[in-house]
Amino acid sequence: MAFGCAGIYTRIFRNEESVGRAIESILGQNYKNLRYYIMVNDATRPIVEKYAQADERVKILYWHPGDKMGFCFYAPIMVEEGNEYVASLDADDWYERNWLESMIYFMEKNTLDVAACGSRFVDEAGKLRGYRGTGEDLCMDREQFPDYFPEMYQFCRTIWGKLYSAKSIRAFDPGEHPDSEEYGDYGGDTVYVLEILRGVKRFGISKRILHNYQVSFQSSSYTNFARGRLGADEFLFRFAKDFLRHLGGVNERNEIFLYAVYSFAVRDTVRMVHKNMEAREQAEAYGDIFKHELTQKAVLLSRKGKLTGEKKGDFARYITQLFLDSVCRMEKKQAECSVASWRQMLPPQEMLLKYLLQDTTFVKEYPRLIFELADGEWDEAMKLCDKLLETTENGDYQGCLAEVLLDLAALSGNIEYFVRGKYAKLVYMIKKRNTRQAVLEYQDLLEMGVSEDDLNERLSESDKDIIGLH
Repeated sequence: MAFGCAGIYTRIFRNEESVGRAIESILGQNYKNLRYYIMVNDATRPIVEKYAQADERVKILYWHPGDKMGFCFYAPIMVEEGNEYVASLDADDWYERNWLESMIYFMEKNTLDVAACGSRFVDEAGKLRGYRGTGEDLCMDREQFPDYFPEMYQFCRTIWGKLYSAKSIRAFDPGEHPDSEEYGDYGGDTVYVLEILRGVKRFGISKRILHNYQVSFQSSSYTNFARGRLGADEFLFRFAKDFLRHLGGVNERNEIFLYAVYSFAVRDTVRMVHKNMEAREQAEAYGDIFKHELTQKAVLLSRKGKLTGEKKGDFARYITQLFLDSVCRMEKKQAECSVASWRQMLPPQEMLLKYLLQDTTFVKEYPRLIFELADGEWDEAMKLCDKLLETTENGDYQGCLAEVLLDLAALSGNIEYFVRGKYAKLVYMIKKRNTRQAVLEYQDLLEMGVSEDDLNERLSESDKDIIGLH
């Protein structure tokens, strides 16, 4: 049975060493009825022109500054030129010789609008790093997408490794394609594929490993970082939820899965932060990540052992320790200009790690406290400590914060906040039922001029019983 023509798109702006492998993997396909659209710049133009002279199936697209160059903009053009299937290949990757014939047959046999295949991951030295595959063919109707979402989502993160029917491309309007530029274009592939799948009736994943991906640690995925990267992680989380909602709702399994995806995306973002930022910027970026509502929910699921693909508490410990480590690095960088050794005011790191894993109340303001202390903004830090003492219910937090507030008040000579710190410490000692220390704190407050009546009025009857005021 004869099938139609396939249009394949590759953008080649560098990768001069490996581009021949990519091009030859397409031109050497067993399925010959194809057109190969290659986008070039001035540096790669001579290489591609040699292939075009030898094979009329190669169509060169000359790029000029300001031109659109993504697959989503050229896929409709390829369809308009009569291609019944379209696909994409990165310049440093390659397809197996039977990829196109296998995927077209798989698509037509199962009446699919879009079909994906498995991928083999190889590093620049040729060492196998892993596979992405299903182990069996999966074909699903649109109504079944939510049921298969964790299995299909990994194949929706990238444009490559898939074959799209002309019908699926015609149903997609690039003018309505969500703009990911504010996130440094990170996640654009995922948005595009999910938008395509919104409008199709059938999607399938072949068990065959037909695509080869070269893992390059010099690629933009590993080296580029924009402060919007965390925003992209959040955007993709919410976009995927909206995709599921559009198909009839988000069940608990998919919700937990998306939090797991977010947690692994955060790990990638963290690597970018560590590689591209100085100590202060790192701490600020980690603080943003650490207190983000999605991070906090992922931490909660991690603590409960519900986060897909990890051992109980892995992500919770990872993200908490990460922020605390960045604080220590920041302090070392600022040691010479610090007014005081503010790091010594804070509880030991092991203690903080334990506290922060137990409760999120303190977490949301803790990064701010760190930066106020590091900048010597004692008044702001004291206000924040006082606010946290009023809102947190964890006794251990109160003890730590009371000590920080006392140290700050002593440094700045602020008697009002020193009294507040002493009272907070009194309350903490009462909660701990440390009667001896509570009595000493009570007596200190009286010696500082606090009215006995005012002080007793603030204590409950049970508090008074503990320190023997009855």
